[in-house]
Amino acid sequence: MKKVSIVFVFVTVLFLLSTNVLADNERYVLTFDKEYIYDKETGEYLAHPYELTENGLKSISLEEYLLELNESAQLEKLFNEVAEYDDNLITPFSVINTYRQTGTGEKIGAAVQVSNPMSCPTDARSCRVSATQSVSHKEKFSVSVSTSIKNIIRTRATFTWNKSLENNVGAQYGVDLNPGQRAYMTFRPRYNFTQGYVESYYGNTKINEYFIVADSPQLLSNGIAKGTFSAVFTKR
Repeated sequence: MKKVSIVFVFVTVLFLLSTNVLADNERYVLTFDKEYIYDKETGEYLAHPYELTENGLKSISLEEYLLELNESAQLEKLFNEVAEYDDNLITPFSVINTYRQTGTGEKIGAAVQVSNPMSCPTDARSCRVSATQSVSHKEKFSVSVSTSIKNIIRTRATFTWNKSLENNVGAQYGVDLNPGQRAYMTFRPRYNFTQGYVESYYGNTKINEYFIVADSPQLLSNGIAKGTFSAVFTKR
């Protein structure tokens, strides 16, 4: 029995090594060779992250990007789990709505594909895939609310609010591919987020409240959306 257990453990270790991925409860994990970040949901490999800053493109480490990806994935999970609430159920004109912020921070959003996939022929010396497609980013609210509630949240949030940003990324970022590799480029916009409670008062009496999370895209001084480029390899 002990031999069987040892063999099972050995085979399991060999399997993990063959997949070249660290076992972890997080969605994103670093590969054993530390050259890629593996996305366990899509089966794709992320590499070469560059953050778009006030001073142009800045290379960031895979370890730093990994931490940010997993933190943002948890925040996005919270965003998606907030229960729907119809604030239009409270209609009397004497009811006053307000927003009480309980937390704020930053996160990176979902990846937006900004190039066509590039397959580098096996007989080629090298290939290059570049970000060339325009991207659009808009504010997000975890609960469907009226325009008046959105305006209250926008003004009560403790950061400059941007409703929407649209820009053309241009061919400002690209990655060289080795023969046989296949990849495409993505851009993850950076958001400020606020979370708290929309509260409804009738006179001095609070008659209702509900929790909400709202995201606003960050804007650089040159009018371009802030965020992170990276290459996504579907074949290494």
